[in-house]
Amino acid sequence: APRRTSVFRGSSQFATVAVEGNLLAAAGYDGLFFLDLADPAKPVLRGQTSVRYPEFREKAVAISGHHVFVTSSDDRSSNTGVMEVFDASDPASPQYVGAYEVPAVAWDVAVSGQLAVVTSYVPGGDTSFADILDISDPANPVRLALHTVIPGGPDIATVSLVDHYAILGGPRHHHDGRLLEH
Repeated sequence: APRRTSVFRGSSQFATVAVEGNLLAAAGYDGLFFLDLADPAKPVLRGQTSVRYPEFREKAVAISGHHVFVTSSDDRSSNTGVMEVFDASDPASPQYVGAYEVPAVAWDVAVSGQLAVVTSYVPGGDTSFADILDISDPANPVRLALHTVIPGGPDIATVSLVDHYAILGGPRHHHDGRLLEH
């Protein structure tokens, strides 16, 4: 059975986390935090940074190599979102790299190799999207394709990337998913 090995208490409520190797990236209302998990019983805070859109709420985080990708949105008023990219090669001093703006509420992000997929939706409009991005230049993500689910269709909430497939899942009240090949 799983057992708790440690607890890390920060100054922020963590909305989402991702782990690659010994690096844990946690996005919260106060920014992005980087913890060293070399000793899982004693996680060590290595650094933190502010996100560029402090009025947005963090939704998801993904790590690929030394880059950290964070989606956040202002889903209370403007219904806009963004995927921000940070360089965490030195977790004690993470650097902002660039961003990709989403004209809807950004939700999830998944990264594999040179590809990222950002899911988003229009509140009240029953339309959701999956932006497939080329991130070979993390400072300037470029849209390769856009998958749109029309009104009345299932919402897209979650995404995973495996090889050249994007697996899209809906929120809890939907029971279907989609598989996209790129």
